[in-house]
Amino acid sequence: MMGQKLLAKVAFLTAMLFTLNVLPLDLNLQKKEEDTLLKARQLVQDGDLEGAVNELQRIIAVLLDNPAERERLAEAYYLLAKVYYTAGDHELMERHLRNVFTTDRAFTTFEPDLYFKEIVDRILSEFPDITRPKQPEPEESSSGTNIISKEKKKKRKPPVLLILGGIAVITTLILLFAKKKKPDTKTGSIRIMSNPSGADISLDGNKTSQKTPYTLNFVPVGPHTIRLEKTGFEVYEKTVIVEANKEERISATLETFWSGVEWIQIPAGSFKMGDSYMIGTPDELPVHEVYLNTFYISRYEITFQQFDRFCEETGRGKPSDNGWGRDSRPIIFVSYSNAQSYCQWLSEKTGMDILLPTEAQWEKAAQGTLPRIYPWGNGEPDCSRSNFRGCNGMTMPVGSAPAGQSPYGIHDLAGNVWEWCGDWYSEDYYSNPEATGDNPTGPDYGTTRVVRGGSWGMMGNALRCSNRRGESPNYSSYALGFRVISTTPPAGQNKASRTGR
Repeated sequence: MMGQKLLAKVAFLTAMLFTLNVLPLDLNLQKKEEDTLLKARQLVQDGDLEGAVNELQRIIAVLLDNPAERERLAEAYYLLAKVYYTAGDHELMERHLRNVFTTDRAFTTFEPDLYFKEIVDRILSEFPDITRPKQPEPEESSSGTNIISKEKKKKRKPPVLLILGGIAVITTLILLFAKKKKPDTKTGSIRIMSNPSGADISLDGNKTSQKTPYTLNFVPVGPHTIRLEKTGFEVYEKTVIVEANKEERISATLETFWSGVEWIQIPAGSFKMGDSYMIGTPDELPVHEVYLNTFYISRYEITFQQFDRFCEETGRGKPSDNGWGRDSRPIIFVSYSNAQSYCQWLSEKTGMDILLPTEAQWEKAAQGTLPRIYPWGNGEPDCSRSNFRGCNGMTMPVGSAPAGQSPYGIHDLAGNVWEWCGDWYSEDYYSNPEATGDNPTGPDYGTTRVVRGGSWGMMGNALRCSNRRGESPNYSSYALGFRVISTTPPAGQNKASRTGR
């Protein structure tokens, strides 16, 4: 035991002496460096990119401290750039190409048919003092792998001290680190395809800059989670186990994003807005003509099921259901800003332009193009047409009063819950010139936002199509929810749209 420790100390001291006195004088090690570069080139040709990277990183680490070896260092960087080009990592490729010309401004390329010549030319343009690459020198062997000139192949006889130093280093490594040798890192690849293509790729929670189809190279062996995201489609996730030097394949069929919204088309045209029957309040007058472009509105009020998913994906707290139940009941206890945030999230998920309706859009969806008191017509409200005071004493699942739908087939525009609109509220807005015209959006400012449609706790007079009032944007209650509109057509929705009468 003592003998082994003594031998280790002697070997270590010898190695230190070798390093301090001999290594700086003979660091060129030309034959070894030449062999390493040749080996790296052969590994590239054989397709063993991982092996080539290991060899090149080893020779670069040696050459970095030797100013006299700039040409070999530049070639090592060049080969490393070629490896990363083959692997599809253009960022690392360009970084190492810049290292080439930063290391040796007169670097000579040995490949006249360089397959990333345009990239080299662009990088060269960033170094105006660089001499353009020379023509390739004739190769010295028929195999095409010997690229070192005759002058660089002069051999030097290794001194005795160099041999002794090498023996000492090897002995030291054997005695001190034999049991601590770590296995080489192994990698594989993952080929990722999707239908439709163009999905953003994330690996283990880290978003890459790549889109499908794409192959991720140099992925460490073991389990990895692939996540695909594309606007308008559900997120796709799958875990694969990567094996060394093997390619795993993922072929994903992306499902259309579920918004839960059934869209109804409201065709472009004019209608009379306001209290045509003179039975309401002054803020509903004067009656005025409004023209609206085509838009799409949700057939039902936004439900807890829809809003809860928004909360889960954004990390928000879920509003209370007041003990009445969730699922298909309309969302309640939402402020104006809550409703706006939902619209923004749904826009990002679907790629559509989703908003709260203007009160002009809301009123046209409720009454159609001909004046009527209620969405279903002029008949008095009853519980088959609306959920209002005296019916249930709470919200009901959306669509529970089908007899009360509007001319376009839209449900619950009267009763169940009040609905947020996008406009600021003003009592005398209808008297302003901007209220009459194309696509009015309400006053430019105010203190309250428009709400429409009445609720489960209101009397029948509040259910009228023209009835309007304002609430503070921060207000929320168990009688206030919302529905949404879109100014862009939803995919595949044309067959489900209806025309007014």
